[in-house]
Amino acid sequence: MKKYLLSLTLMCLVALSSSAAPVFTLEKGKDNCPEWIARNISRSRQPFSFQYDGVPSSKLLPHWKYSVKPISSERIGETLTSHIWADPKSGLEVECRVKTFTDFNAMEWVLYLRNKSASQSGTVSVLCSLDYVQGGAEGQWHVYAACGPHFGKEDFKTRDTVLAVKDTMRLSPFGGRSSSHTMPYFNVKSPSGGVVYAVGWTGLWLAEMERTDEKKMTVRAGLRDMDAFLLPGEELRMPSVLMIPWQGEDRMDGQNILRRLIVAHHHPYASGKPVDVPVCNNFDNSAPLPCDEFACMTDYLAKADVRQHQLFGVFTDAFWMDAGWYARASDWDHKYWWHNAVGNWFADPDRFPEGLGPVADMVHSAGCRFMLWYEPERAHMSSDWAFRHPEFMLARDGSKPVPKDAPDDEDSNSFLLDYGNPQALDFVIDNIVSSLLEYKVDIYRQDFNIDPEMFWINNDKPGRKGMCEVRYINGLYKFLDTIVERIPHLVIDNCAGGGRRLDIEMLSRGVSMWRSDYSISISGRQNHSYDIYQWIPVACTNTGNGEPYCFRSALGAGVNFNFGIHKNQRVSIERQKELIAKFRELKHYYLKDYYPLTGYGNNYGDDCWLAYQLNDPEAGDGIVVAFRRPECTEGECVVKLRGLESGRQYTLVYDESDEPQRVMTGAELSSGLVLKLEKPSKSILIRYSAGK
Repeated sequence: MKKYLLSLTLMCLVALSSSAAPVFTLEKGKDNCPEWIARNISRSRQPFSFQYDGVPSSKLLPHWKYSVKPISSERIGETLTSHIWADPKSGLEVECRVKTFTDFNAMEWVLYLRNKSASQSGTVSVLCSLDYVQGGAEGQWHVYAACGPHFGKEDFKTRDTVLAVKDTMRLSPFGGRSSSHTMPYFNVKSPSGGVVYAVGWTGLWLAEMERTDEKKMTVRAGLRDMDAFLLPGEELRMPSVLMIPWQGEDRMDGQNILRRLIVAHHHPYASGKPVDVPVCNNFDNSAPLPCDEFACMTDYLAKADVRQHQLFGVFTDAFWMDAGWYARASDWDHKYWWHNAVGNWFADPDRFPEGLGPVADMVHSAGCRFMLWYEPERAHMSSDWAFRHPEFMLARDGSKPVPKDAPDDEDSNSFLLDYGNPQALDFVIDNIVSSLLEYKVDIYRQDFNIDPEMFWINNDKPGRKGMCEVRYINGLYKFLDTIVERIPHLVIDNCAGGGRRLDIEMLSRGVSMWRSDYSISISGRQNHSYDIYQWIPVACTNTGNGEPYCFRSALGAGVNFNFGIHKNQRVSIERQKELIAKFRELKHYYLKDYYPLTGYGNNYGDDCWLAYQLNDPEAGDGIVVAFRRPECTEGECVVKLRGLESGRQYTLVYDESDEPQRVMTGAELSSGLVLKLEKPSKSILIRYSAGK
């Protein structure tokens, strides 16, 4: 595998070294995105590249038939233009759909490949949706990029890499899930400003930066694996790319534009409105093994749990039922449980004899929504789906999938549903939509606990390297878009093994209610929040403790409360109500501007302070959240707030503290606010607001 990746990277470097990529000038006031697009996306110039039968696209496209036309955009504030290059000889058509935003100086595009002929096309290879040269000033050039989740305290840690002339840097996810180990976002900064990039692809993307000289950085991003012909009539969607140029010295100036743009243009809709990220509560699933997850849940217990919440008036937005509600998940006598029972997508008839509809009815009677877990891309070899349709399955080694009744929980005994097969995709869509409707689900939680990379690679056909992945990802988007079309009120929770699909295409389709499976550590939650909010605004976790230090470690745009009426005696019912209300008051700040206050990406020990700020510049208010960690010996920390008006007065209110209310000017707060805590493992929450 390592040899394969090395040869692929060398191929990219050699093939793309001669491409005539456009240069983006970052001098303030000299350029903007619409003007840049007008100059650099035309018959003769393109900010993308590929090879067609070994010939660089830069040499071919100027001679192909070219057309450009506006097309209707999907959202307010967006303009969309279609640029098409068509080869009159082979029938290959390349479309670049370019999007600009009336409220942001940013641009985004996505490529489509079509074979308009009656025979197979030539071979398309080394496809980069982005291939251009970023211009800037002499001096240090930095590339800021974040780790993706890999089940640790340092999930989402942001790295700062300085590239000297001739240095290169490559980014790519692990295993086929787009944000596993590496987030699909990066910020390239020169002394005069920078560009924030986002790669919209839910599979194996590759980004590559090369410092070509003192004032230039070549930036490429696209498919990691592509060397294939297209079948007659075949149409394929390629990765999208978002680019945000920014000015300033602090990279957060650019990354806050990314956060705002995601909220405005890459946040999902339900029933025609932006999704309000839910505050959830688990059903009570506190039980010993093998009853982890929801393998021991019954209709009686679920309805009784909701009824108890009704009696005491403890209401969140939704009741959350996770893995284990389906058939065979509780058959531990035969070594089955939630993980190796996937593919049996009907309620366990022993535990839910009338299905999950009555449970949903009880949830709805409490004025809440019903959230239910699925994993429809993976099917265990002993599952109902595997036996019904083995022809819809992919085996990891590329062999013919053979179902058998084997409870072994090794991943080698799981199949991947072939979302690139139209018949398989229709089957999955129809079955999941029917299940969601029958069980009256309001929030559909889609998990994905398997690395698909080797399933894709080993099932590629001769001459079609990368096509199993491309067709699969195209099918995944169609699946998610279709279930929302058929159930317009549906909200999608994009779980994916705990935050492993956080690219902009998935952010557009679902909210992230579970950003990392590493949620057992309070310090880990603090680390995750501190770093991931530098890139994306919605990335939620859980909490089951009413103590402020723990509760504040889980603050975000949404949350899962692991409280319950009777399972956690440490949190009184009144305290639960207080925390739910407090969370609802604060969660909107996490969609505003974010500033790390105690450094960038180095605060992972338990011997330091960690503090951050959320600021709403329009409303003139915000919050500061700070932690003195367990081994920290310093009783004070000085932080400098950002985004405030220097001459304006701000009132500071300390939440759940004896600290008196204070009034300070924006200039004073930007110069330094002293935070004090007498003991470690304590926290501060400050709400501030500007005077009229």
